[in-house]
Amino acid sequence: MILQDVPNMYETDTLRVVIDKATELSGVRYGASDATDVSLRVVADHIRTSTMLIGDGVTPGNEGRGYVLRRIMRRAIRNMRLLGATGLVIGELMDVVIKTMGQQYPELLEDRRRIETVALAEEAAFVKTLKAGTNILDSAVTDTKAAGSAVLPGDKAFLLHDTWGFPIDLTLEMAAEQGLSVDEDGFRRLMKEQRERAKADAQSKKSGHADLSAYREVADKSGSTEFTGYSATEGESAIVGLLVNGAPAPAAHEGDEVEVVLDRTPFYAEGGGQLADTGRIKLDSGAVVEVRDVQQPVPGVTVHKGVVQVGEVVRRLGRVRHHRRHPPARHRPRPQRHPPHPPGAARRPRPDGRAGRLGELPGPLPLRLRLAGRRARRGPHGRRAEDQRGALP
Repeated sequence: MILQDVPNMYETDTLRVVIDKATELSGVRYGASDATDVSLRVVADHIRTSTMLIGDGVTPGNEGRGYVLRRIMRRAIRNMRLLGATGLVIGELMDVVIKTMGQQYPELLEDRRRIETVALAEEAAFVKTLKAGTNILDSAVTDTKAAGSAVLPGDKAFLLHDTWGFPIDLTLEMAAEQGLSVDEDGFRRLMKEQRERAKADAQSKKSGHADLSAYREVADKSGSTEFTGYSATEGESAIVGLLVNGAPAPAAHEGDEVEVVLDRTPFYAEGGGQLADTGRIKLDSGAVVEVRDVQQPVPGVTVHKGVVQVGEVVRRLGRVRHHRRHPPARHRPRPQRHPPHPPGAARRPRPDGRAGRLGELPGPLPLRLRLAGRRARRGPHGRRAEDQRGALP
């Protein structure tokens, strides 16, 4: 500011050009009013930040830095709408930033097409969201005022967030423009309930929809399951818990889907990016349980989920049972630890320079990768990855 002799950072050469472009697109004159000046400054700051973030590999999303990017991009877009812009504007604004900052950050020039593609996709999605959500909000504001209240109900704010993707700060801002506050406590309570439902649903998938109290009861009576799998793939243990179709049962018969809890086990429960072990549990009576999945629905309790193949499984506390895990299933994922790296690397020298490997499925299945990218990879870039994958020993 001192070198350029301007009163604030928004009038330095790297931001003023963005403000000038925003005034051109919106028809508003910078300096005409404090309200419009604030919106223009928000646009300039947020567009420059968004450009740099996308250039650094961040993409708009619903969590982490992707969520931060999405929020600042959407705030900039909405401020342009408030200033009077009606069409898509992100591309032209970011083009100004890239031209201005490109000398210091040449990667922006190299990645121009990708940056603008990501930005335009986000703007198009948000314009649809904004149009539909604004209609819902206007209706809610009208109903609130008609009821003589000055507080927008929390369930309305939650509907906007959950259905239309309106972040709460956008609802607060738009409600304030209508002279209303928002029941934030009610909104946050509904958000908490939603998170708890999602967590319970995820847990139910792990536990087969069984009542978790059944597992906690096993833990209280018998303690945690001792894991012996680091040094053994088979051993002897006692059955300390038995569930059939998600409910505690004294016995299970051939064909029943069961969940067996042992006092000690070499079976590894799914977690930490590692798939669960599979194998068999053999009882002294001759009964056999084919173990197809292993989970830890509550801390310390390892549950072996499978089907009774032969005989009858009876829960008798303290009775020693012999079980064995199939070693091939345990070791089969090992060869897949490093093969994903060459195909992932093969994706690096592409036009967008960003589609890298995010992860792989470390299991006894055909090699599966999850790759980052905005578009499907075809042509020479897809073939290069396939060729390198095919060259793996």
